[in-house]
Parts: sequence; C-alpha cells; structure tokens
Amino acid sequence: MKQAKVSIKLISAAMAGLFLCIAVFLPYQIFLNAGVWFANNSNPLVRYPGNVIYGDIVDANDILLAGTYNNSRSYIADEASRLSMAHVIGDANHTISGGVETTLSGYLLGFRTNAFKRLVQSFSGSPRQGDSIKLSLDIALNRCAASLFPKGKKGAIVILDYTTGEIRAMTDTPTFDLTHSASGLSVDAVVNRVTERLLPPGSVMKTVVYAAALQYLPHIEEETWTCIGNLPVESGTIVEAGGAAHGVVTLEQAYTVSCNVCFANLAMQLGWDKLIATAKQFGIGDELLTTDIRMATGGLIWLNKEDADKGRDEAFYRTLDGLAQTGIGQAKMLTTPMEMALIAAAIANGGVMMEPRLLTYVKEVGGGAVPIASTVLKRAVSAEVAAKLKAAMISAVADGTGKNAKVAGVTVGGKTGSAEWGEKPKENLTHSWFTGFIDDAAHPLAICVVVEEGGSGGDSAAVIARNALTEALRLGY
Repeated sequence: MKQAKVSIKLISAAMAGLFLCIAVFLPYQIFLNAGVWFANNSNPLVRYPGNVIYGDIVDANDILLAGTYNNSRSYIADEASRLSMAHVIGDANHTISGGVETTLSGYLLGFRTNAFKRLVQSFSGSPRQGDSIKLSLDIALNRCAASLFPKGKKGAIVILDYTTGEIRAMTDTPTFDLTHSASGLSVDAVVNRVTERLLPPGSVMKTVVYAAALQYLPHIEEETWTCIGNLPVESGTIVEAGGAAHGVVTLEQAYTVSCNVCFANLAMQLGWDKLIATAKQFGIGDELLTTDIRMATGGLIWLNKEDADKGRDEAFYRTLDGLAQTGIGQAKMLTTPMEMALIAAAIANGGVMMEPRLLTYVKEVGGGAVPIASTVLKRAVSAEVAAKLKAAMISAVADGTGKNAKVAGVTVGGKTGSAEWGEKPKENLTHSWFTGFIDDAAHPLAICVVVEEGGSGGDSAAVIARNALTEALRLGY
C-alpha cells in the first residue's frame, strides 16, 4: 500500500510537470510562430477570407504593386515589373506560399488590426477592409535586376541593406505573370529561387572556411601554402580552375585568387565539427526564423536516398575526400542565394546579421502608418574576424577573381563561385555565383547573384552584380 502511494505521487508529479511544460511551451510557440501558422495555406481564414477586402501593397517609393478593385486583386500595370516581383509578392490565391500576399496576409486581411477597429468595421455593414503595407522593395531596381539575367538562363538576385536587413530587390527567373493564374505552372515557374532554391555554392563557401580558420587555427595568417595546381586526396584529386598554379600563397592571397588547394587543405585541417559549427554560425544548416521571409535552409546533405539504397551511409562524407570537396563548396554542400547574401551582409556589418525583411510600414484602416523596426538576427562572427574577412573580400574584387564586380566611385568586396554539379562528368555544369557588398556607410548594400549553368562566377555573376549595384546607387541607395 505504501509503495502504491509513492507510485501515485510520482505519477502525479510527472503529470504536473508535463502540464507545466505545456503551459510554458504553448504560449512561447504562439508568440514565436503565430504569424507563420496564420499564413499557412491550410488556414481557411487565408484561403477563404470571405467578407474581407485585401489591403494594398506599395513599394519603397509608394508605387502601388497590388490593390483590390471590384472584389478582384489587381497588380501593377507594367508587365516587366509584374514579372520581376511575382515570387516576392505572390498571388492572392496563395499558390505562391512564400509571397507577401501570404506571409503578410494577417495585415492584408485585417486580422492584425486592433479588436476595437475590427468591431467598428463589423457593425458598419460594409466588407472589412484589410490594412495596407509598405515594402522596402524598390520596383524600379527589381525590374532592372530582372533584366540583367542572360536570356534563357535560370537564376536569382537579392540586394539588401546590411545595416537594417531591408530588401531592396529580390527577383528570379523563370517567373510568371501575376495577372494569370499560377495554378498548374511548373515547379520551376513558382519556386522563389532566392529563398528556396538549394544549390552547391562553389567557391563562395571559402568565406565560411576562411572564418573557421581564423576562429579555430591559431597563427593561420602566418602560414603559407604551395599550390602546384592540384592536390591528391585519398581517392580523388582537387584541381585548380583552368589548370592554374598559384605558387606560394598566404591565406588572404589564396582567397583573393580562389585557390582550391589551400582551402581544401584548410577544410581537412579544420575537420567536420569546426566546419559545420562555423557554417551554422552564419545560418547554413541552422533554422533561421524571420518575420516575413520564408527561407529554405541549406547545409551538408549527409545521406540521400541513393546513398541509403547503395549502403554507403555517411562513408563519403566522413572521408578526407568529402572534407576537401566541402571546403571548396562542392560535394553535398547546398545553400540558397539568400543565405549567401546574409553572410556577405553580416561581414560588411561588423559580424552582425540583421533579419532580412520586406515590411517597413503598416497603414491601418482609419489610422496612421505604423513603422516596423529592424531586428538583429544573430552575431555571426566577432568584429575582429569580420574585419579580416571584409579585407579579404575587398582584395578579391580589387585584385582577384571578382574584378568584374568593381563599381565606379565605391569600394566593393566580394567572392566569386563556379559550382559544378551533376553525377557524371559529362553532366557537370557550372553555376555562376557572386556574393558581396559595397563598403560605404552611405550605401550599405549587400548582394548575391546566381546564374544557374552560367559558367564562371567572375565572368557572369560578377558582371551582373556590378550592373545591379550601379543601378542601386543611381537610384540613391
């Protein structure tokens, strides 16, 4: 009997503990994720809003991007603008789940308006009017960025203010016209390639490896490497692009010329744990919760179905071959253009990564404009490490592979990438990358450009980045 009483007390205590956990966890999750849950396509309030008129969406210069007329959603008249903004704005039918029509629908449908105003509207007999929102997006810059893609190529461009996280341009291709239904379109046409497309980063990954080396390898800046153009590693060989041999190089020199031999060596020296930990510091392979941007998260793909079917498990990834390839952004390393833009932004901002955002003001029905404050997402690296990375990125544009990204009148830092992909040699095609920033407090812009199967990063993506940043400066950013 005594033992039974003890057991009952233990069970009661355990149940009380569980209820306490639920009481704490549930409000926390509601506070953290309520906006994401509300904007989910399965929410009937979003899919079938009923007697509600969607609010307007305007860009940074108050140009109307989307409005409601005669119970129908209408978009900006200029076709090039509509095509450039299809994925970032999305559609009122919520086929594009990551567009602001969905992610900010709580405002646009009036569900974020205070209860008193909602009550007044409900007694007016008229349809409830949603709040209007102002975005940081500049449609003129967005339209220009979209026009820079080579004809027939898929790709993505994002430009943001690294001191505030405000997105000035976010566009990709292929796209679709918002005046037509998005249902039935191919995955290529509806996916937002800036935030959702996972690709091998190629040499832009060397920025993360550089950061890891500075943090974990004492005196690494005093070391040198001798590059003869190739590096045998277990069952494979790391080679330099175009058969180059860089000779004796320091860490910064190796980054400037994008030396594969050096960075493959660094990755092996660091090991998986330190490499992965640093990638997560920058948000790669780690969940990034943002207010109004839906983002896929990249990282190291340790095991895919093909590996499992062949019984390889994690064998390759735990070898020196896997480490060396990951150190130059190859193997199974995948990331998104937004993630890489945030890395460049954090480095330009002294190691502090701001939350990427589109929403700047909410104009409530019958009220004034409510500003939305910027938010720090995380400190990615120390100010000291960020300063060294910034200097290396500036060197890469001034004297290295990123020369084509130079912009007249300002200092640009950045890193190119030429990422091969494909299972067979004949299928290996190269994605062109550039990620970087303008080092100027008056023009705090970070950028990432990807052209899928676009060739060399220095020849394709860097040129697009230069032209996009030049236009951003012309527009006053």
